[in-house]
Order: sequence, then structure tokens, then C-alpha cells
Amino acid sequence: MAIYENAHRLTHGMEGGEVDDPIDRGGHTIYGVTKKTFKRYKKATGYKGDFSELTPEMAREIGKTLYWDKIQGDYFHSQCVANEVYDSVFHHGVRGGVKLLQKSINVFYHCPQYINKVKLKKDGIMGKKTIEAINTITRRYETQFFKCINGERYIKLKKFAWLFPKQLKFFIGWCMRS
Repeated sequence: MAIYENAHRLTHGMEGGEVDDPIDRGGHTIYGVTKKTFKRYKKATGYKGDFSELTPEMAREIGKTLYWDKIQGDYFHSQCVANEVYDSVFHHGVRGGVKLLQKSINVFYHCPQYINKVKLKKDGIMGKKTIEAINTITRRYETQFFKCINGERYIKLKKFAWLFPKQLKFFIGWCMRS
């Protein structure tokens, strides 16, 4: 089973501290946590502090409760795939990251070598069928599946950067993490 601490260490190693670049459509972040995400955290936990008081430990807790637990990361048999999916949902949001994952699963659905012929609806919900498909694929095609998810992320990021040209300044950094 995958371990949250491993995924957290990789993703948050790319995030750094506080960034408030007015060009960044993601807005002001601290340890990769946006203000919008912080508001969800406050609502879920009752925390009364200000965004500026966000600590690395709180960012770790936010990553666990709002991202890792939502993707059911503890049930992934492949750590490298869990790391990629966690980073994807942290970067694209849970629904967006899970849709990329489901798109990758459906690529394997069309491969003649893939024996588990369960095609998923791309609904962005991490359910039992999605978890089962991940674990079935990664038993035999872990590296290929990782590359497929990574490729889908690259395509999404490239389209986004061309759609919003000012965001091109972040493209290399995005590619380093995906």
C-alpha cells in the first residue's frame, strides 16, 4: 500500500514557501496551499487563524485530508502511481486530477493486453472501480501507466499554458513536477 509521507515529501518539495505572483492564476500560496483551499480547511477543522499563519505541518495535514484521503491513496498498490496522482490532484484539484487518471485508465481499456475490461466514466470521483482498475493495471504495467498519467498531465498543462499565455512563465516548473 502507498504511504502518504512519501507522496507529500515529493509534492511539497516542489512547492517551497510563500509565493504571491500576480500573474499566477493559482493566486497566493503558502507551501502550495491556496487561499481557497485554506478556507476549506478552516471550515472543515474549525481553525480560526489567518492564512499568513499557515505552517508546514498544517500544509501536511491539508494535503492528507483534502487530497490524499479524497483519492484513497492508502489503497494504491503502487507508490509511484500514488505519488503522481497525489501531485496531480494537488495541482489540478481532486476532480480534475481524478479525471486525468480515469482518462489514463480508459486508454488501457482499449489495449488488447489489458485483461480487466472495465471502462470508467470520467466523472472525477475516486470510487471502488477506479481503485480496482489502478491496482489491476499497476500489477503488470506500473511504469507504462505512470507514464500515461504523466503524459495526460503534460497535455493538460500545455493546453492551459497556450490558452493563458502569461502562464507560460510557469510551464517549465509545472513540467518538473509532472
